[in-house]
Amino acid sequence: MERNDRKSNSRNHTVAVDRESAFVLRKVFTDFAILFCIGFLILAFYLWGEPYKRGFFCDDESLKHPYKESTVTNVMLYIIGLGLPVVTPYKRGFFCDDESLKHPYKQSTVTNVMLYIIGLGLPVVTRGFFCDYESLKHPYKESTVTNVMLYIIGLGLPVVTRGFFCDDESLKHPYKESTVTNVMLYIIGLGLPVVTMILTEWIRLRDYKGRPRTVLGKELPPWLWEAYRVVGVFLFGCACQQLTTDVAKYTIGRLRPHFFDVCKPNIDCTSGDNRWRYIETFECLGNDKKLLKEMRLSFPSGHSSFSAYTMIYFAMYIQKRFTWDGSKLLKHALQLILILMLWYTMMTRISDYKHHWSDVLAGFSIGMLFAVVVFLFVSGLRKTPRSRQTLNHLDSELHVTNGNTRSATRVQV
Repeated sequence: MERNDRKSNSRNHTVAVDRESAFVLRKVFTDFAILFCIGFLILAFYLWGEPYKRGFFCDDESLKHPYKESTVTNVMLYIIGLGLPVVTPYKRGFFCDDESLKHPYKQSTVTNVMLYIIGLGLPVVTRGFFCDYESLKHPYKESTVTNVMLYIIGLGLPVVTRGFFCDDESLKHPYKESTVTNVMLYIIGLGLPVVTMILTEWIRLRDYKGRPRTVLGKELPPWLWEAYRVVGVFLFGCACQQLTTDVAKYTIGRLRPHFFDVCKPNIDCTSGDNRWRYIETFECLGNDKKLLKEMRLSFPSGHSSFSAYTMIYFAMYIQKRFTWDGSKLLKHALQLILILMLWYTMMTRISDYKHHWSDVLAGFSIGMLFAVVVFLFVSGLRKTPRSRQTLNHLDSELHVTNGNTRSATRVQV
């Protein structure tokens, strides 16, 4: 009898080991499959990808540098060397008319000794200038926001009317339709996260038997209330970042890169009098009122701030809520897809000549800041309250019975 029990235990142990091995192999196979897919996409870009073809201006000096072989080759790029010799400073060429290199040499105002001493009552430094330095030629204007108005928030602000220089090449790009339209932006940025959050909270709380909330005499399922809370916080943060972006857009009024193509100002830029003058008084010959308004809303990028908030917040939500033992990389692969969609949206705003690169960077910074702050300090998702730790579904396991109960796959959301 004892011998039979030993044989039975041995067989059960063998079956358990085989099942554990199969589980580990499935997990490893899934991880490698994800890595292969990402690696294949990288290889596809390298072999078959076609770079976006952009135009140029003949006097754009940033494109006139000579060709040189890479100091760090592709092979060296992936090899980390130790004991690198001390190299001499890299010798770069220059353009004779590069005014940024023509400043006179001066001894350091803050010496190495003074660098570590904090002084008070520092004098105002007197700096020189170049006569054709256009960034210093803007006319003086009284502050739009006075000390009194600083504490008053107004709605319905008109777009600030900014002038331009005739030789400002950053405003002479052609008008193009958006690669990522507003409809696509809102469907992916709002629809995808909201639907996923609702489904996730339903899966988490569909079997919870706790006390439901009652509204107008009707009981609300726990999952519905939790979905309302999670989605509500997400939309609140989205509205805050959008308001912040719009206030900046209407206050600054920066011209878009396609300003000349859309506005067609009634100014003779070939005239010598207008070449170096900052032009504020002009009329647009273009007749599309919507485009004429939009052309002054370049800074910051609304697409970038919106997509940064929604995708980064959604990625952090996935990090908190999604846990699957079947693959270590699946969750992070989903997060990578979200970040790539954000990155693609930002890049299209530059390639479509909708924004300057600094507009996109500022928009991304606004969206990322709101996503992090709202998720960490408003959503309540960063830490799980003790009352929720008692929910049996938070540590649930899928059990498959075949004579013996075993844990096949743990699903925690």
